Amino acid sequence: RGLLRDKAVPLLQSSNPATVAQLVQKVSASHLLDILRKVEVEGVLRLLENTNIDLVVRLFNGPLDYAVKCVAGSLAEALRNPVAARSVKQLTDVLNGGFTATEKAVADMQANLRIKKEAWAGTTDGEADAKQSA
Repeated sequence: RGLLRDKAVPLLQSSNPATVAQLVQKVSASHLLDILRKVEVEGVLRLLENTNIDLVVRLFNGPLDYAVKCVAGSLAEALRNPVAARSVKQLTDVLNGGFTATEKAVADMQANLRIKKEAWAGTTDGEADAKQSA
């Protein structure tokens, strides 16, 4: 109850509604509450305001200790500086774009591999040898 009053409500009241909606939809309530237990709301607010929300979701869905270090550690401290905060926002946009592109490339490769395996599974040993030689 104190956690909701002291941390969750101020977070909801002080954040951009679209950003918080995305955070609440994509991070489990228990995981989000665990993070809020360990860090100050101001650190979470700075992170939400100055970083790519998709990257924040990735952090918050990862290991709890890592998320806490990002929010409460040197990154949260650096985000107090407006110039640094703008730079971090640009950097995290690019970083998240790289993660997204990598995930898509891996998914595409896995799909292609599945298709090739299915095609090979339908051939006889002689046909497979002929395909391999070609």
